Amino acid sequence: MDDLAEKINSVLSDPESLKQLGEIAKMLGFSPDGAEENPPEQTEMPDIAALTALAGKLRDAGGDDDNIRFLSALRPLMSEEKRPRIDKAIRLLKLINLLPVIRDSGLLGGDLFGII
Repeated sequence: MDDLAEKINSVLSDPESLKQLGEIAKMLGFSPDGAEENPPEQTEMPDIAALTALAGKLRDAGGDDDNIRFLSALRPLMSEEKRPRIDKAIRLLKLINLLPVIRDSGLLGGDLFGII
Protein backbone atom coordinates (compact mmCIF):
# COMPACT_ATOMS: atom_id res chain seq x y z
CA MET A 1 0.00 0.00 0.00
CA ASP A 2 2.92 2.35 0.69
CA ASP A 3 4.18 1.67 -2.83
CA LEU A 4 0.83 2.73 -4.28
CA ALA A 5 0.84 5.90 -2.16
CA GLU A 6 4.34 6.74 -3.40
CA LYS A 7 3.26 6.24 -7.01
CA ILE A 8 0.19 8.43 -6.52
CA ASN A 9 2.34 11.14 -4.91
CA SER A 10 4.80 10.97 -7.81
CA VAL A 11 1.96 11.36 -10.33
CA LEU A 12 0.43 14.26 -8.41
CA SER A 13 3.78 16.03 -8.09
CA ASP A 14 4.57 15.72 -11.82
CA PRO A 15 3.07 18.59 -13.87
CA GLU A 16 2.93 16.47 -17.05
CA SER A 17 0.99 13.70 -15.29
CA LEU A 18 -1.42 16.24 -13.81
CA LYS A 19 -1.96 17.66 -17.29
CA GLN A 20 -2.76 14.17 -18.60
CA LEU A 21 -5.19 13.57 -15.73
CA GLY A 22 -6.87 16.88 -16.56
CA GLU A 23 -7.21 15.81 -20.19
CA ILE A 24 -8.78 12.53 -19.06
CA ALA A 25 -11.24 14.42 -16.89
CA LYS A 26 -12.16 16.65 -19.84
CA MET A 27 -12.63 13.57 -22.04
CA LEU A 28 -15.03 12.19 -19.43
CA GLY A 29 -16.93 15.50 -19.43
CA PHE A 30 -15.73 17.08 -16.17
CA SER A 31 -14.35 20.59 -15.79
CA PRO A 32 -11.61 21.40 -13.20
CA ASP A 33 -14.13 22.81 -10.70
CA GLY A 34 -16.08 19.54 -10.69
CA ALA A 35 -19.02 20.68 -12.83
CA GLU A 36 -19.91 18.63 -15.86
CA GLU A 37 -19.50 20.16 -19.28
CA ASN A 38 -20.10 19.03 -22.83
CA PRO A 39 -17.54 16.46 -24.00
CA PRO A 40 -15.48 17.43 -27.07
CA GLU A 41 -16.76 16.41 -30.48
CA GLN A 42 -15.11 13.38 -32.02
CA THR A 43 -14.57 12.80 -35.72
CA GLU A 44 -14.75 8.98 -35.62
CA MET A 45 -17.75 6.93 -34.50
CA PRO A 46 -17.22 5.44 -31.05
CA ASP A 47 -18.47 1.98 -30.14
CA ILE A 48 -21.68 2.91 -28.32
CA ALA A 49 -22.06 -0.46 -26.60
CA ALA A 50 -18.49 -0.34 -25.25
CA LEU A 51 -18.93 3.25 -24.07
CA THR A 52 -22.21 2.39 -22.35
CA ALA A 53 -20.58 -0.56 -20.57
CA LEU A 54 -17.61 1.60 -19.57
CA ALA A 55 -19.91 4.35 -18.28
CA GLY A 56 -21.76 1.83 -16.12
CA LYS A 57 -18.51 0.46 -14.71
CA LEU A 58 -17.19 3.97 -14.01
CA ARG A 59 -20.43 4.89 -12.24
CA ASP A 60 -20.24 1.77 -10.07
CA ALA A 61 -16.53 2.19 -9.28
CA GLY A 62 -16.94 5.89 -8.48
CA GLY A 63 -19.35 5.14 -5.65
CA ASP A 64 -18.63 5.36 -1.98
CA ASP A 65 -16.58 2.70 -0.25
CA ASP A 66 -15.94 2.28 3.48
CA ASN A 67 -13.06 4.79 3.49
CA ILE A 68 -15.12 7.47 1.77
CA ARG A 69 -18.06 6.91 4.10
CA PHE A 70 -15.70 7.14 7.09
CA LEU A 71 -14.22 10.45 5.92
CA SER A 72 -17.69 11.78 5.13
CA ALA A 73 -18.81 10.91 8.65
CA LEU A 74 -15.77 12.66 10.14
CA ARG A 75 -16.21 15.82 8.07
CA PRO A 76 -18.81 17.52 10.33
CA LEU A 77 -16.57 16.93 13.33
CA MET A 78 -13.58 18.67 11.75
CA SER A 79 -12.76 22.36 11.92
CA GLU A 80 -13.46 24.60 8.93
CA GLU A 81 -9.74 24.61 8.07
CA LYS A 82 -9.58 20.82 7.79
CA ARG A 83 -12.81 20.25 5.84
CA PRO A 84 -11.27 21.11 2.44
CA ARG A 85 -8.54 18.54 3.12
CA ILE A 86 -11.19 15.90 3.81
CA ASP A 87 -12.95 16.87 0.57
CA LYS A 88 -9.68 16.49 -1.37
CA ALA A 89 -9.03 13.10 0.24
CA ILE A 90 -12.52 11.93 -0.75
CA ARG A 91 -12.01 13.07 -4.36
CA LEU A 92 -8.63 11.31 -4.44
CA LEU A 93 -10.15 8.08 -3.10
CA LYS A 94 -12.86 8.22 -5.75
CA LEU A 95 -10.19 8.67 -8.42
CA ILE A 96 -8.21 5.74 -7.03
CA ASN A 97 -11.37 3.61 -7.19
CA LEU A 98 -11.66 4.45 -10.90
CA LEU A 99 -8.10 3.46 -11.81
CA PRO A 100 -8.69 -0.31 -12.20
CA VAL A 101 -11.72 0.29 -14.44
CA ILE A 102 -9.81 2.75 -16.63
CA ARG A 103 -6.81 0.41 -16.81
CA ASP A 104 -8.95 -2.59 -17.79
CA SER A 105 -10.82 -0.57 -20.40
CA GLY A 106 -7.59 0.07 -22.34
CA LEU A 107 -8.48 3.75 -22.50
CA LEU A 108 -4.92 4.74 -21.59
CA GLY A 109 -3.06 1.97 -23.30
CA GLY A 110 -3.54 -0.43 -20.39
CA ASP A 111 -0.69 0.65 -18.11
CA LEU A 112 -1.87 3.98 -16.64
CA PHE A 113 1.32 5.92 -17.35
CA GLY A 114 3.45 2.99 -16.15
CA ILE A 115 2.02 3.17 -12.62
CA ILE A 116 0.15 -0.14 -12.48
